[in-house]
Amino acid sequence: MRPEIGPRLDNRTALVTGAGQGLGRAIALCFARSGADVVVNDLDGERAAQTVGEIAAEGGTALAVPGDVSSEFDVERLVGAAVERFGRLDIACNNAIPPVRLGPMHELDVDDARALAAVAMLGTAICLKHQIRTMRTGGGGSIVNISSTASVRGQESTGFYAGCKAAIEAMTRVAAGENGRFQIRVNAVQAGGMMTPALRQILEGSEGARERIEGGVPLGHVAEPDEVADVALFLASDLARYVTGAVVTADGGGMLHASSMPVRG
Repeated sequence: MRPEIGPRLDNRTALVTGAGQGLGRAIALCFARSGADVVVNDLDGERAAQTVGEIAAEGGTALAVPGDVSSEFDVERLVGAAVERFGRLDIACNNAIPPVRLGPMHELDVDDARALAAVAMLGTAICLKHQIRTMRTGGGGSIVNISSTASVRGQESTGFYAGCKAAIEAMTRVAAGENGRFQIRVNAVQAGGMMTPALRQILEGSEGARERIEGGVPLGHVAEPDEVADVALFLASDLARYVTGAVVTADGGGMLHASSMPVRG
């Protein structure tokens, strides 16, 4: 159960990409519940509007701005909309990612890889560019990038996806080092498996899959998105005011045991 009391983001504007579903939606709701005005981005305008509707139903304030983060034009428009509507940009969370098709490196689909890199890797870089520029003129801010434990685990069939996430962690550290003097903090959440719609479908389609996966997680369950969203909230908030360039793992302890790794059949 999510704690009812946590860090506050009152009088701040937060932008969340890929916030129409899954983890991005959970982060947008989490930020709004903590007092922030939230700019909700998603490639799918209807999904973005649904998240805004949920925030409004709880008494929060949000703005839907559909767009493709791999397009610099769209990202400039997204960041500009935040400033135009709310006057500033204090917090940004870069979460957007297209559907991921996993497979061994020797079967890499180059077109799929390019599409993934355009959003996950280049899209994060474009977002950082314009978020940082705006925060520099606004006196500082906090950026949280979303990575994955796949970046370090060496799991089979995650090669190119893992590479994109590792690149996000590298960019996080570089951006943190470049922008600390402007009072801009840049951190990342290294998330484990979550009960997103995609994973839920996989687990429900294979008998015993959930039990096998959860058996390798010391905390005993696959995370709900809001459990990882709370880590993003911490990094975005003043509780993490002396934290920058960090990659914080939120995986229930899954990387502690080899039993949580896939086993070759």
